[in-house]
Amino acid sequence: MVGIYRGSMRRSLSVAAAVALLSGCTATSQPPQQLPTDTSAAMKDVTTRKLQNRWGKCLTSSYGITVKQTPDKNAAAEMAIRACVTEEHALASFAALRVGEPWASDTMASLKAGMKQMLVEDGRVPELPEQ
Repeated sequence: MVGIYRGSMRRSLSVAAAVALLSGCTATSQPPQQLPTDTSAAMKDVTTRKLQNRWGKCLTSSYGITVKQTPDKNAAAEMAIRACVTEEHALASFAALRVGEPWASDTMASLKAGMKQMLVEDGRVPELPEQ
């Protein structure tokens, strides 16, 4: 039981790390940008989490339906990802504006892989705190 908790915690931490990247909270080298005010940065972080949570809720809901229709969990996760492309694109677009390319694309690819893994292993994507 403890091993299952640790696995879920690790995946949650990897998703949190991806959110931090999208939020611009990491020390990666990025192109020069105008420094936002603290309030502006906080609002962008909240927006990132809200967009990610919307995508996660869509994935969880869609996966719950598709996994009943197909015994292959990987196929069900892929179908859920395709069904939630609008939410994914909203997050990707915001990330591209927030941190720029190619960082946003690389981060989104990692986040998408992590989301799929959570669906296959846990059947859901955990919600992140928005505040």
